[in-house]
Amino acid sequence: ADTDCTRMGDVCNRGTGLCTAPFMSTLEGTPCTSDTACAGGRCMTEATFGYPGGMCVYPGCSITTGVTGSTCPTLSTCVDDGVGSPDLGICAPTCTVGATGCRAGYACVALAGSTTNGACEPSCTASTDCTAPHTCDTTTHLCH
Repeated sequence: ADTDCTRMGDVCNRGTGLCTAPFMSTLEGTPCTSDTACAGGRCMTEATFGYPGGMCVYPGCSITTGVTGSTCPTLSTCVDDGVGSPDLGICAPTCTVGATGCRAGYACVALAGSTTNGACEPSCTASTDCTAPHTCDTTTHLCH
């Protein structure tokens, strides 16, 4: 609970169990190079996670029914980040499959059970989508 946080203004992320500054939802999906660029969130960096140009996300949402997690901000949806707990994910920007809306290096990937609702996920198609010295792995669509 927020009352468990000892630093003034911090809020409790129920999924990660950490107290942080409130997440600025306007940062959701923006490029980043470190967590400090994503107030209250996490930077899925190109160097560590392979996300082209990095992406600010809100961590700790529940992708498994019955598991307590954080609530995603409006206009974002919970997706598996492929790291840590298989029950928790990250909030990624929502999009409509087949429409534009995701930035370069990302594609709108359909959510389970839907053909139109999706989330912007890494999808480099060429090394120009990545920041040097990283190159695009066209099999995983991540920058390495």
